[in-house]
Amino acid sequence: MFFDRWMILSGAGSITNTRAVNTIFVMGASDAAVDVRFAATSAEVLGSPPVTTGVAVSPTNDAPAIGPIVFAGSASDVDGDLATVYFDVLAPGSGAWTLVSSSTISPAAGTATAYFIWDPVPALAPGAYAVRVRAQDLNGTFNTNADITATFVVTDVGSPPVDPVDDGKTPQLRVHRPSIQAIQP
Repeated sequence: MFFDRWMILSGAGSITNTRAVNTIFVMGASDAAVDVRFAATSAEVLGSPPVTTGVAVSPTNDAPAIGPIVFAGSASDVDGDLATVYFDVLAPGSGAWTLVSSSTISPAAGTATAYFIWDPVPALAPGAYAVRVRAQDLNGTFNTNADITATFVVTDVGSPPVDPVDDGKTPQLRVHRPSIQAIQP
């Protein structure tokens, strides 16, 4: 017998009378359990109980949610001739960064503070990303001994699980265990 008649999905946000001929369906559940109920409506299996299988949606393979990362860097100079504090993107280059920085200088105190906001792009490649904080005085000189470098390591997201292909067939009066393909949007 083929399950090529009608399929009923039950649970939160149920869908009924949905045609299911070799169909892959994507459920919109997140971090929850959903029951999928299969029922054949042909005369040959009339009165047979429907088959219900459970699908658990796990947050294991969810894409990471990263908000903006904010740094503050400050420097001081005993002479009072500090010009600026700024951030260098060292690796892998500026293409992966959305950089917003500002510098506030207090000449009387000889101090400066700068802010760096990194808003990672959604398709950020795995790898190491480095930012350097530097201070420069009014003569254009950098104190390389005072440079500070921060490195961030971005790792890859795991691939979603996929069940083996099922031919959709089961002998009469046997339980049908369909394969469900998990697809990460």
